[in-house]
Formats: sequence, C-alpha cells, structure tokens
Amino acid sequence: MSLHLRVDLPFEKSIMFSGFLPETEAEWLHLVVREGKYRVSVHLSDRRKQLSNVSDVPQDPEELEHHMTLFCSSLTVEIEAREVDRDAVDALEAAQPTEKTEALALEVFEVVLEIHNGLVGYFRSIAKEYWLKPLAPDPRNYRQFVQHQWGLSWLDSAGEWQRFPFPRRSMQHIAAQMLERGVDRDRWREVGPFIQLGARAPMRDVLISNSLEHLSEHNGRLAVVEAVIALESAVKVLLPKVVLRQLGLGQVEGMTLEPVLDRLIRKAGLWPVTEVGVELIWTESGLTREDVDTVRDAINARHQIIHDPRREVDISDARGFVSALRRFIGALEDWTSETTGRQVLDQPPS
Repeated sequence: MSLHLRVDLPFEKSIMFSGFLPETEAEWLHLVVREGKYRVSVHLSDRRKQLSNVSDVPQDPEELEHHMTLFCSSLTVEIEAREVDRDAVDALEAAQPTEKTEALALEVFEVVLEIHNGLVGYFRSIAKEYWLKPLAPDPRNYRQFVQHQWGLSWLDSAGEWQRFPFPRRSMQHIAAQMLERGVDRDRWREVGPFIQLGARAPMRDVLISNSLEHLSEHNGRLAVVEAVIALESAVKVLLPKVVLRQLGLGQVEGMTLEPVLDRLIRKAGLWPVTEVGVELIWTESGLTREDVDTVRDAINARHQIIHDPRREVDISDARGFVSALRRFIGALEDWTSETTGRQVLDQPPS
C-alpha cells in the first residue's frame, strides 16, 4: 500500500539558484530511492516563505533569467512511500499512532536526511556554495527533525494533509549526550580580556574545536589529523614548562627549548617526544595506561592517513583517539598550571 508524505526541508544557510527556480513540475527534481521503495519530488512550493529575497523576484520565467542570485531557505520534499504496512495506514487514519507508524517516521527521516545531505554535497562542492554544511544528527533525535524542524505531514484518504502523529509515550525528546560544558561564571570573566586584548585562542584549542566539528560530520580522517596536530602544538608549548619545573629553571630558559623540541619532533617523531612528557607528568597526571596507548595509536593513525589518501578511520575509533588526545593535552595543561596558570589566551602578534 502507498502513502504520500511531505516535509519542508530548511537549510541552515540559504542555497543559491541562478536565473530560475524549481517551481513548475517540469523543473522538479524526481528521485527514486531505497531500491524503488520511495519516490521523491523536490521543489519550491511557496516562494513567499521559501525565498530569502522574495520582494524583488519576478514571477515571469523570462524575467527570472536575469536574476543571477536567488537565495532559497528551504525546499519542499514530497514522498510516495510505496510499501507501507496497511496497519500503519489504518492507525494514521484512526489518529492512533503505533510502533509501526513511528518506524515509518524514522525511515522517512533517514530518506530525507540523505536527500538533504545530497543537496548540500552538490551545492557546496560542485556549485562552490561553501557556506553549506551537511547534517549529522544523532538518530535518537530524529523526532526533533521530522516533527518540529521539517513538519512531517501525510495525505489522508480525503485528500487533506495532516500532521504526522506520534505516540504520547515517545513524546520526550532524547537529547544526544553533550560532553562539553557551557561557559560558567569563571570562564565568562575571561571573555572580556579576550575581546579587549584582541587575543587568540591557543592553537591547540582551535585544532581540537576543528576536530570536534569533523567528528560531528562523521569525518574520522580529518578529526584525527587535526587532533594529533593539536597534540604536537601542545607538546611544543607545554612540555618546555614541564621540563623547567622539573629542573627548577625560569621562564626565560624555556624560550630556547621550543625550537629544540621542534627539531627533535622532526627527527625522532612525535610519539618519542610525547612519551617523554608522559614519563615526566605520569605520577600526577591522572592518565591511565589505556590513555597513553590510545594516544600512541592516534599518532600512528595520523601517520597512516598522511601516507595513504584512501585510508579511512572508523568514526567510533576516531572519537576514542580524540578523547584520549584531549585528556593528555588537559593533563599537560593542569600540570603546568600549578605554577604558571593555564594560558587560555594567546596574545596577538606585535
């Protein structure tokens, strides 16, 4: 049995057309997905709501050709699900959603997510609309998208569009686990000096943030590469402070250690130098042997990625690598902060 469904597919930042809009049926995008289980049409259905520059966009196609930048904030996706369980359709008609209707909604979510990321992949990479990004939501949060952001609806037997219902027992939104803390009172007090001094975040923090973004996009390769570079930056900046503290020397002597470490990393490799840092802070670091082994494996994975452009990294492995690297960097920061204070800002170049 077939069922017609519809969503409004918004984009975080507008996609851009040139000289035309996919409004007439002849210009709709027609797709067949999941081996014919779903037939999909993608088009612009309501220019008043879906265009960012609606005030000056003409209706006439010939006049529209002269508009080289047409910003579109969303597209309409109509779906014909061709193999729907009769019980699911009956439950929708009776306004009594069941596990079968919810399973259908989850599969529709997966189909629409593929379409969204396919559109973004083309517009971003082929059309060079670099401001677009794919979605990588936790599947447990699918209700947030299909119900609230996309407004999933279905066509009933009377030809009326109805909001897709969900069982009450499933109404609670399941949030993805958030590992990051927000800005508390102490961190908020750092914001003022950061802005006034024109300061910059330490390179290791910038790289770790980049790495976390890559993880959110399921790009294990880049996540590992940037996190290991963050480790290298941390080792070069923080390990000299560890050595100074061990030797009882002042900050001036440390200025000469950074170039030495840089040369040593180039000659011996990152892991042997990192291992020295492990031994120096081990007793007070709180690190486990598993942390240390994972840091070493992350460095090896980065080495393999660099030498093999086709080398992929499983996203779960990448998360483990990034977590271990963050713990080790954090241990270096905590160890040095006992005498120097954690350097949360980098001064701008003079």
